[in-house]
Amino acid sequence: MNPAIQFESSALAFPTNTGYSPEAETVSRLLNDVLGHLSGQRLQNAVSALDDLYQECCEANWDGYGAKAISEDAYVEAYMLLMLLPSDIPIPGFVPEPTGAIGLEWFRGTRYVFVLSVSGENFITYAGLFGINKVHGSEYFGDSLPASIVLNIRRLYSYRLPAN
Repeated sequence: MNPAIQFESSALAFPTNTGYSPEAETVSRLLNDVLGHLSGQRLQNAVSALDDLYQECCEANWDGYGAKAISEDAYVEAYMLLMLLPSDIPIPGFVPEPTGAIGLEWFRGTRYVFVLSVSGENFITYAGLFGINKVHGSEYFGDSLPASIVLNIRRLYSYRLPAN
């Protein structure tokens, strides 16, 4: 069974145009075209990676250690979360979990990571490590992405990482 959702394109919001010349309008139109294409391609790549993960892990014992199959409901929630991410947030990595859930991970370096998990039950569980600071919790996931999830991902990318 392949629950793959076909990606067409997404409506993206860009800053409003403050220029009034014909040249400014041309630059604005070209910028919107390029950014729309890049965002569309990045989402297509992410959906493809999510599809691959589902296909590899949709049967029980996919890891050889008794892992539960990733459910179609978990796949759909991960897909919806991906579609609801603001366009300025990087695409996460996808991780199959032995519980049958799908993990999404944003990793910036040692001690700078945010992960969340969806299992098809309308809840997002999450944990973040921001240097010495930690956060964790769960949020209801309905028709919109909880603000706390977006704020924590943005928090991760607001840190200046220490030099190695």
